Amino acid sequence: MRIEVFLPPNQRLNGTLESYHSGYNIAIVTVKGLRDICPEDMKFDDPMSNQENPLPRRVVAIGREPKGVLCASMGEPILCDEDLHWPSTFGCQQLKLSNCKISKVCR
Repeated sequence: MRIEVFLPPNQRLNGTLESYHSGYNIAIVTVKGLRDICPEDMKFDDPMSNQENPLPRRVVAIGREPKGVLCASMGEPILCDEDLHWPSTFGCQQLKLSNCKISKVCR
């Protein structure tokens, strides 16, 4: 599925829908042709790992302001649901904590 992506300042690019979750209202869209951006490969495929459900090496935390502006930060996972001592209230099958930090307000 092709998606038109609007970026500041007044850029429009075509993207491809890679994945989505309607319950969390989030979509992962790949965009080619961006300049001055350092892309990060977020796919986790470690054939050397013998863990059943290994943690990814890098994760992204995404937040949204009340006006709808998205903020994102990259980090590393530090805990998974087996390490937590309280149940998830978000309806998640897996809950993970990371060291992602939003260092400034996105505007």
